[in-house]
Amino acid sequence: MTTDSTGTTVLDTHTCLGLLRTSEVGRLAVSITDHPDIFPINYTVDRGTVVFRTAEGTKLAAPCAAVVWRSRSTATTPTPVRRGAW
Repeated sequence: MTTDSTGTTVLDTHTCLGLLRTSEVGRLAVSITDHPDIFPINYTVDRGTVVFRTAEGTKLAAPCAAVVWRSRSTATTPTPVRRGAW
C-alpha cells in the first residue's frame, strides 16, 4: 500500500480484490458527458475481474467505471475502489 499526494491510501490489486471478495453488494459509478451516475449492484470477483449482470443502458455506455464497496465492520476499514475501462 502507498499513499498518494491527496493522502488517499492506494491498495495493491491483490488487497483490493481481497476486500471486494468479502461482499457481494456495491455501487457502480460511471460518468457520461460529465454527468455522474451511481447504481447499486450485486457482483462477484472471478479470476481478478469484478463481474456483474445488467441490461443494456447507461452502465455499459460509459467508457470507464469504478466499483465501490464499503465494509460494514468498522469506519476505519479501507474502502476499495476498483477502476477500469470496459
